[in-house]
Amino acid sequence: MLTPSELLRRATEGEAFEGIVPEFTGPICRNLKELSDSCIDFYKSNNKKMMCGNIRKRRSDLSSFIENFHSDCETLTTSVQKGISALRNGNCVVLMSGHQPNFFAYSGVLRKATLLHLLAREIRKRLGIPVINFFLIADQDFASDRWVRSSLLPSVIRKDGTLRLAVNLSKDEKKLMLSRLPKPSREVLDCWKNEIQNWIRCALTSVARTSVCNVHALGLKKDAVNDNFESFWKVVDNSYDRCRKFSDFNAFIMSKIVNCIWGYDTLFARASECLRIFQEEISFVLSHHKHYSKLHINAEDILTTRGIITGVSNWNPKLAPFWYHCNCGSKVKLFLAEHNDVLLGYGNCLKCNIEYQLGLGKTVKPDITGLLSRISVRAIANNLIYSKGLGLSCYVGGIAGFGYLMETRYIASNLGIPFPPTPIWRPFDRYLGIGQIEALHMIRTITGQYDVHSINESISQLKTELTKTRKKLRKLEKKKLTLRKKAKDGLKEDLISTRKDKWNLYKKIRILKAIPKTLNVIPSIIDYVVNVGLKETSDQWIEFLDNGGNLFSDVQLRSVFGRHSDITGFSFGFHENDS
Repeated sequence: MLTPSELLRRATEGEAFEGIVPEFTGPICRNLKELSDSCIDFYKSNNKKMMCGNIRKRRSDLSSFIENFHSDCETLTTSVQKGISALRNGNCVVLMSGHQPNFFAYSGVLRKATLLHLLAREIRKRLGIPVINFFLIADQDFASDRWVRSSLLPSVIRKDGTLRLAVNLSKDEKKLMLSRLPKPSREVLDCWKNEIQNWIRCALTSVARTSVCNVHALGLKKDAVNDNFESFWKVVDNSYDRCRKFSDFNAFIMSKIVNCIWGYDTLFARASECLRIFQEEISFVLSHHKHYSKLHINAEDILTTRGIITGVSNWNPKLAPFWYHCNCGSKVKLFLAEHNDVLLGYGNCLKCNIEYQLGLGKTVKPDITGLLSRISVRAIANNLIYSKGLGLSCYVGGIAGFGYLMETRYIASNLGIPFPPTPIWRPFDRYLGIGQIEALHMIRTITGQYDVHSINESISQLKTELTKTRKKLRKLEKKKLTLRKKAKDGLKEDLISTRKDKWNLYKKIRILKAIPKTLNVIPSIIDYVVNVGLKETSDQWIEFLDNGGNLFSDVQLRSVFGRHSDITGFSFGFHENDS
């Protein structure tokens, strides 16, 4: 069976799937030019529909919620204001992406904004009309998602090769919507800062042991690393002071990076605020619930028979296209039923278990007027609603959502909703950072070289040595039992030395096993901040795409320590599945 990421990889390499790829994925665009061509073709083919009164009104209504977010965040820059005015006018191309407000978001979230920014620039040049980059903050998702509660940094000396910064939530808190969680205490914020600073100090100590740079240069690089972090933490502090909710804390950091430091004209809005303008679109999907359900089942059947796993829940065909919000701050999974031509939604709250039964109006003409402030749309319906309501010309997705995007395209096509190109840009960024250098230092210390491909062989050798050491230790301990006191004293030093050898071997094996995870972790944006520089990250991403970079290739970045190729004999060409 193929996961969506494996399907996408094969599709980019030109493998055929009996027509399944274009039917479910749309055009597979490999670079910025191909993507620009695809989006422009889609726009031109659907331009008349996009200029209808309903779509222009939705765009105008949305602009107010965007302005509200940027005012709260203090990122209402000149370019953002210009974008809001163009959206309010309605005569524009609209590109969209979205994500949960992740905790110190990893690169995959923020690079969506970079791709949108460059795509808008290219389309604007060629069509000569305003192009809007809209980024939806999914602040009504559950707090249970690990990426909204934790963030990773490469640290080979830690368990599993990573330092995990975390928001500690109770079992019940994980069932809440993100918008219902308060921001963390100042003490917790200070604790995160201390953890990161300690990680920097420890890793820099390892850097000092390597020959990556001379002593004078290392001092300058240490200054650059610490200055990069301190500059970023001012953004964190400012976001913390301006927010009240945990979702806003993370969203404000994202907007300050994208709008103020990177200078993009990306427009942000909270899903919890702007959904209310899409009543007509939600009702449309709901009125076709039987057909919608069948399309879900058909899509799953088609993809499954071709060995593709989408990750979409089997419950989806039986559910309403939206969640209902309980008073406790959690959500209700609504099952649909019909009674005397009336559409009903029923289900229990996932946190407090209160039972709900809601009338949704006539089966042929649902009415959700009284529910708009108490619902949030499910993933597949969300893309249908925003595509239909805003007339999108592109939706930048993520690798984790590729499965539901495939089903969405199939459903949209059969419901008569134009569905735009849905590119994904989530490669590995390869750069020489303090965590990576620390891992390289450990490889060389243990194996005598920088060759990551020798790790498995080295682990095997160490295990053989460990087996011998254990046998020796057992013999010594057995011998100790048969000796008198004076003789035991003579054996004591040998026992201590052998035990030390055993634990050193354990430690080396553990570190070698952790190295692939350290080198291949998808880290928090903090790792980019410290090692590459925040503005420099955007600049290098842009340079990569402007030079025709493949959306499915690794991106080689230059850090304050140089490029990884500056270390002779080292390559990042090692993946965890090699082990």
